[in-house]
Amino acid sequence: MDLVPEIRREKVFLQAGMSTEEIKKTYGLSSDQAYKAKMKGFFVKNYMKKQIVIDRENFNSAVVLVQREME
Repeated sequence: MDLVPEIRREKVFLQAGMSTEEIKKTYGLSSDQAYKAKMKGFFVKNYMKKQIVIDRENFNSAVVLVQREME
């Protein structure tokens, strides 16, 4: 079975006094994201990426259904 790369979220704190343009260039954020990060003082890396990737080839829906019924 192939290993699926793990996607981790990470809170990145910004240096005080960075401009929106510097944040965009340094971290590759959009203008909107850079502005919001500047206001908060941080942003969360990989926030919009799914952390769990389902392997469609080895997915067994019967197992999932049985586990949900047991809950």
